Amino acid sequence: MTEGNRIAEQLRRMMFGAAWHGPSLLEALDGVTAKTAAAHPIPGAHNVWELIAHIDVTQKHILTRLRGEASNLTDADFFPPVGDTSEKALKDAVSRLKAQEEEIIGVASRMTDEQIAAAVPGGATAYETFHGHCQHNAFHAGQIRLLRKLAGG
Repeated sequence: MTEGNRIAEQLRRMMFGAAWHGPSLLEALDGVTAKTAAAHPIPGAHNVWELIAHIDVTQKHILTRLRGEASNLTDADFFPPVGDTSEKALKDAVSRLKAQEEEIIGVASRMTDEQIAAAVPGGATAYETFHGHCQHNAFHAGQIRLLRKLAGG
């Protein structure tokens, strides 16, 4: 198995299931309602909807860098405002996360060891980018689980 395929497998587990640490991102989101996602059980903290929007922007940012393009996002861009909080919007947002992750997984699986070790725009290597992405999703999966519990969902 190539390094790219090993990384792709870890990315897949972190998003879709069988992550070693516990629930994957999609397992953390499974069954969440739009009402629960919009709840603010911790005043001043992000809610589930805001985390979904943040992950969406982050995945787009990663794909841009993996294509060799610079990303001009500011810190404020990583937490865009959430407008539509309907059930359909939630389903669509989760579908986008899945599709983007499949694209990231595809990129990883096609990379040579040399490409994985090379820097991408922003200074990190592709290797660091992929592993940082897994860590980022694990962190937010835990937050989502906690927010759901606190919101009663």
